[in-house]
Amino acid sequence: MIPKVVLGVCLAVLMVLTGVSTYLLIGSRQSKLAAAPLKPTAAQPTPRGFQLPGTLFVAQNGALYSLSFGRYRQLTPEAGWMQPSLMPDGNLLAVKRGGFYSDIYILNQFGRPLKQLTTNQAP
Repeated sequence: MIPKVVLGVCLAVLMVLTGVSTYLLIGSRQSKLAAAPLKPTAAQPTPRGFQLPGTLFVAQNGALYSLSFGRYRQLTPEAGWMQPSLMPDGNLLAVKRGGFYSDIYILNQFGRPLKQLTTNQAP
């Protein structure tokens, strides 16, 4: 009967030989020719991406942003603004959250507060 150590060494040598021979065989079957580079062509302008009409309002990291005509614009500083909602008159209704309170404001389309609707500060 073959000792386990001898069997383990033989299998390890067999694995190494199989791996190396497979690597060499596959490497010898690759083509040595590279595809010839194509000549550059004249630049052709691509059509602009599709732009949706209207404006999308987004809140991220406490700031409000607007996406309009493919451009993002920051409306408010990062001061706890969240949950923007568009009112029928075109103004924004947004929540400004503090440490222990939150208030509702009406903002114009450029992010300037027009009116504070609630005052919910903690005592």
